[in-house]
Amino acid sequence: MDPYYKAKLKEMVDVNSYTENAAGIAEVARLTRHLFLPLGFNESTTIQSMQHPKFGEHLFLHKPSKLLHRRRGKAVKSVPAVALTSHLDTVFPKEVELKHDFRWKEGPDGMIRGPGVVVSFVL
Repeated sequence: MDPYYKAKLKEMVDVNSYTENAAGIAEVARLTRHLFLPLGFNESTTIQSMQHPKFGEHLFLHKPSKLLHRRRGKAVKSVPAVALTSHLDTVFPKEVELKHDFRWKEGPDGMIRGPGVVVSFVL
């Protein structure tokens, strides 16, 4: 894994983004924007839950398709639109993370584990 992106992933995992920690979720959203906007993604909306004001925001990013050429006068989309779905929150309050030592851990098996993430890399 590229060291830059691995460090960014760790930065996200290290943020407590418990569902009712709106500040933590906003920080993960900020980090997500920082990674995806330079790749051509657009932020269409950020919505705060009206039913649950303690909850964090919802972040919507999309990358539109690109018109690369025309064929017989019709636009041809050679690069399709991209939609990604994810969530910014995790299920553990800070005190639970501390009590059970839920944090970024790299195992000898090559797995990375932490609150809200399990990543495996095969080289």
